[in-house]
Amino acid sequence: MSISQWTDDPSCSEEQKFSILSDASQALIGLHKKGLVHGRPAIRDIIWNNSKVIF
Repeated sequence: MSISQWTDDPSCSEEQKFSILSDASQALIGLHKKGLVHGRPAIRDIIWNNSKVIF
């Protein structure tokens, strides 16, 4: 599911949403550290699955 779907899901706790957003932030930081350039990230285009983030 996309991060947007997770954050809109009423069955997802606030703690889980924070964890998902934190994982996505760390993944973006990892891209920047590798010198990768990207456009503006949209949470609808970022997939999260069990702590794994896919762009």
